[in-house]
Amino acid sequence: MSTHDADIEEALTSDDWSSAIVDREQRSARVTHTVQLEPDVSAALTAEADRRGMRPSEVLRELINSATAPLRAQNSPALDGAPLPAPALRAD
Repeated sequence: MSTHDADIEEALTSDDWSSAIVDREQRSARVTHTVQLEPDVSAALTAEADRRGMRPSEVLRELINSATAPLRAQNSPALDGAPLPAPALRAD
């Protein structure tokens, strides 16, 4: 067991919660969607995520948020099937 693992184990088994911090921040629910991408699109996504120092899911979330922002600004109910603009990923 590494020192890090030992520290974690000690923290988990400790009965002393006097220094605990309560997280009261409201967090919105997240929904997971699975997509299948063509190999070249997947490679471009991975390269862009690496370039930004992000995970591919974070890049996708950013792209989707950018693409749907105008609809959300118009208070479009549930993005009622309106076509979304397709931002392009560059394979640099």
